Amino acid sequence: HVLVVDDNRVNVRLAAALLERAGYSVETASDGLEAVALVATGRFDAVLMDCEMPVMDGYAATAEIRRLSGSASDIPVIALSASVMTEDVDRALAAGMDAHVAKPIVVEELLQVLRDTQRRGDRPAAADGAALSEVDLVDASIVKTLRLLDGTGLLFKGLVDTYLETAPGQMSDLVSAIRRQDTRATQQAAQ
Repeated sequence: HVLVVDDNRVNVRLAAALLERAGYSVETASDGLEAVALVATGRFDAVLMDCEMPVMDGYAATAEIRRLSGSASDIPVIALSASVMTEDVDRALAAGMDAHVAKPIVVEELLQVLRDTQRRGDRPAAADGAALSEVDLVDASIVKTLRLLDGTGLLFKGLVDTYLETAPGQMSDLVSAIRRQDTRATQQAAQ
C-alpha cells in the first residue's frame, strides 16, 4: 500500500496508474502536512514524496515522519523529484529519505526502488538516483510506457485533460513568481 504525495495532479494520476498497474494499492496526498497525518495511521508500506510542495515540502514532511512514534517512523520514503543534481539527491537523503527517483519516472527504476526498500527491514544507507546535468524534454521511454499502459487511450486522455485543466493556473503562478523575483516560488511553479 503506497502513499503518493505530490501537489501536481498530473504527476499523481500518472504515478497512481503506474503503481496500480504493477499491483500496488495507492492513496494520495497533495502536501507534506497531509502526508504526515496519513503516515501516522500506520497503514502504508512506502511513501513516494515530491520534494517541492506548498504548505509543507517533502524534506520537512520526511523529517516529521522520522519523528513519529512506532513503526510509522521507519516507513520507506522515496523522493520523487525533477531536481537530480548530486546535491539534490544528497539533500533528499540527508532529510531522511531512503532513495531518490528522478522525474519523469522510469517505471522499471521506480518499481526496483520500491522492491529494494521493502526488502530492507531497517533504513541503511539509501540508494541514490543518477545525477544528471541535463534532462531531455521528451523522454521516449515515458511515451513508450504510456502506450503500454494505456491500451484504451483513457489514461492518456485523462492525463492530458488534467494537464489542460491545471496548466493555466501553474503558468499564472510561474509568471507571477518571476515578476516578483521569488526564486523559491518560481522553482515550485516550474515543477
